[in-house]
Amino acid sequence: MKPIKKEQEVEKIADGIYKHIKREWLWDDDGYMILRTTITQKDKDTIVTDTYIKVENQLQLERASLDELRNVPNWAKWSMAETVSYIDENVTDLQSAKVVLKNMAKVIIALRNRVFSKVVLEEE
Repeated sequence: MKPIKKEQEVEKIADGIYKHIKREWLWDDDGYMILRTTITQKDKDTIVTDTYIKVENQLQLERASLDELRNVPNWAKWSMAETVSYIDENVTDLQSAKVVLKNMAKVIIALRNRVFSKVVLEEE
């Protein structure tokens, strides 16, 4: 991780009780920007959170992928067994296989866009 910027502040919670907040902006090894927030307070656990910061076109691609997934009938509701059963019962010839393969391709591309949006946008 490559550091970009750091900030620290102290917040008073009550008399004699303070919370220390440290914020670090970092680049990770894959080129994502991360805001790492560390909160410490005496006699309490330290809390560290990482928030990935994405550019607008990444967010647009990921949001669009959700709509694409919703347009594939029943993809989110079927169990593994139901999916296999559907294929066994409905793939009877080349034409019906093409229908199933097209839906599977839509799901694969939508998942790719959701999970690997940064890589997809790098290729453009």
